[in-house]
Amino acid sequence: MIPYFYRSRIDSDLLMHILVYAKDFDASMRSSGEAFCGMLVKCAILASSSEPIAFVEFPDDESAMAWKTFYYAQTGVQHCTLERQHTEKSLGDLKLKSDTSSEEAQKHRQ
Repeated sequence: MIPYFYRSRIDSDLLMHILVYAKDFDASMRSSGEAFCGMLVKCAILASSSEPIAFVEFPDDESAMAWKTFYYAQTGVQHCTLERQHTEKSLGDLKLKSDTSSEEAQKHRQ
């Protein structure tokens, strides 16, 4: 599973709905992710901005983008982002690629 970070901006009506039904917020986020073969890791409402955030995992980018598209179409969602997060393995792969490419990228300086 690939980890993603979700953040949205919502209108006051949706925020009020979430606050009134706060006990259902986690279950709602969980079931919507599962409908797209995903898994909710954790969700919350930021106290500073009243924005919903979530850490979710999906098997591939297509499933993640389909879920984001679904969520963005919900009434009251004004904006949302879904950013792919790095795993320990992907960070290691990036470091290896960076180290390998660094010499090649600096040949012009010699």
